Amino acid sequence: MRILLSCLFLLLASSAAADRVVPSDRVVNSVTVRAEPRSGSDVDVLGALRPGESAELLSSTARHWRRVRLDNGTEGFVSKSWTRVVPDVPPTTQNLEIHFIDVGQGDSTLIICPNGNTILVDVGSVGGGDADAIRDYILEQLDTERRINDLVITHPDKDHYNLIESTLAGVAVDHVLWVGEIEDHTQANFDDWLRDTTNKTNLDSTDFNPSNNPSEQLACGDADVFVLSAEETSGRASWRKNTMSIVLMIRYGEFEVVLTGDATTVTENVILGRYTAAWLDVDVLKTGHHGSSTTSTAPKWATTLSPEVAVASAGHRSQHGHPRQVVVERLEPHTKIVAVHPISYSSGSRPNYQWSDDQNYADAIYSTATSGNVVITTDGQGTYDVRSEHHGELRGTDADSATPALELGTSKR
Repeated sequence: MRILLSCLFLLLASSAAADRVVPSDRVVNSVTVRAEPRSGSDVDVLGALRPGESAELLSSTARHWRRVRLDNGTEGFVSKSWTRVVPDVPPTTQNLEIHFIDVGQGDSTLIICPNGNTILVDVGSVGGGDADAIRDYILEQLDTERRINDLVITHPDKDHYNLIESTLAGVAVDHVLWVGEIEDHTQANFDDWLRDTTNKTNLDSTDFNPSNNPSEQLACGDADVFVLSAEETSGRASWRKNTMSIVLMIRYGEFEVVLTGDATTVTENVILGRYTAAWLDVDVLKTGHHGSSTTSTAPKWATTLSPEVAVASAGHRSQHGHPRQVVVERLEPHTKIVAVHPISYSSGSRPNYQWSDDQNYADAIYSTATSGNVVITTDGQGTYDVRSEHHGELRGTDADSATPALELGTSKR
């Protein structure tokens, strides 16, 4: 399989003209409609968008603004922070979407299944994450019902769950999968939230799926979800929480992606011993533990999975050095050459990390720290695309020139 050399460009936030913009849940009175995509006393106010009202979305190209048309025909700009997008017509495509969400130093992945079901894997951040922006992004991807069918908390580290309550306020969550003990979740009041959740399943080390028997607890339409490992407790005591991470594989037709949580090399070896190398050969890998080389992505794991695309969920110049250069180098023999995009990775030892910044990196390895939200879409018929959204203002890149790229690929199988 190869990545096509031609590269298309599009904006991640672009939407169909029929989409509508409504005030976010935080709006009490109204959202101001401005003549220009900026605030300030010198910018004319053209109108207001009130709770219960909607406007037609014309474009969403500016970093902080949406261009809209009110029902009276007035066209102007509203703040992204105070609005959200609601699709006017439910999507009819039968695609699988994997959204690796930029949460700063933390983790969150939203899966939109071919039948419209939604699976949210983790929502947490311990630095650089904007809870309101994360919530707004997730809500924009959901339909008007605002429902998460399954919430997976991979393990009880705060950077994987501490934003769940605030992010999902007002969102129906049908089912929660988790590991460990309730007391392991030390974020204030979260233990009460978990206790009060009635429909939840606490996985143990026996709860993994054979390669011919996908999970019945995680329904994703025509896509199959496999629990590869959960609550593995062997290995170093200091790695306990990370090692117990729920690791998932999603297979849709000829496409496969593995989501790792903070799985350690102990977890990786357990999985390598359970499944054949051919079955574990995937298209996309979320790197374990944000791209850590100390705990995760051992050479055998990288070689066996041989992903064509890899994504690390990490904060900008993480205090932990994520992602690490050695992990990037382990994956480069397998990843494909794509449109250039920025990446930063570290070498050296804590606290004296040496950071390398490459604005013209061409391997299909992405960090949310430099690419923002990374979205992979596939029809399951042998092709997929990768879209990345750059946040230049935070990362020191010229935001106007940071054009997200679309890379087309062909699934391995």
